[in-house]
Amino acid sequence: MQASDPVFPAVITRHWEEEYQRGHVLVTQPSFRLMCRTDLEEGYDAMWLRMAQEDRIQITDDLAGRLRLQQHPVMSRDEFLSRIAHNELHWGHADQFFYLTTQAESALLNAKFPDYVRTLTAADEAIFTRLCAENNEDDLEIAGVEPDHHLVYGVFKNRQLVAAASAYPWETSRLMDIGVLTHPGYRKQGFASLAVRALSHAALQAGFTPQYRCQLNNEPSLALAEHSGFTPFAQWDFIIAGGNEA
Repeated sequence: MQASDPVFPAVITRHWEEEYQRGHVLVTQPSFRLMCRTDLEEGYDAMWLRMAQEDRIQITDDLAGRLRLQQHPVMSRDEFLSRIAHNELHWGHADQFFYLTTQAESALLNAKFPDYVRTLTAADEAIFTRLCAENNEDDLEIAGVEPDHHLVYGVFKNRQLVAAASAYPWETSRLMDIGVLTHPGYRKQGFASLAVRALSHAALQAGFTPQYRCQLNNEPSLALAEHSGFTPFAQWDFIIAGGNEA
């Protein structure tokens, strides 16, 4: 780590370190780790975590066999990626993962929020439904906001719900994955960022670590993450099982 690199809470680095320690080691270098797993998440042939100083890749036994890694081992990331391309396999659309740095967490824990930002409950079902109705199906799918998530927060203007954010625990970790949805008529006014920050504040108070992620081609979401105080941590890419079969 260089002196200028952001410092993230240990729970974040520990989670990803443990996640990419599983399996049989094929290559291990200071900047590249390739693992073979028999229990990789169903539906995937490979998962690639791209960080500033290191690349970590997990693959299935089946993919290792197709790439003939036992007979012809690779020694570097570029050599492995070349082998992937040679076999006409394709990486999916990468997600960017964001987290609060240690300093940003401390600042957020001391933040105060206006009274028009609050927790949403079952009693708010009707107003939440109205917010969803103002958005199209693509917006709803990308947002991933659900009223029954672990934490749900809303921002109001003139008694109307104009933005909502929700979060749920990421797998079995103490990370909490965030989604946010904004009324189309109230975008680019800071309401989404306010919802994300209030939700993140509540997550921290509950002992969780907020996690924000979005696809690399979603420029508004990328900007929202940074406006909400989050810092890029890593990119996550994948190869779908049977992805070379058209």
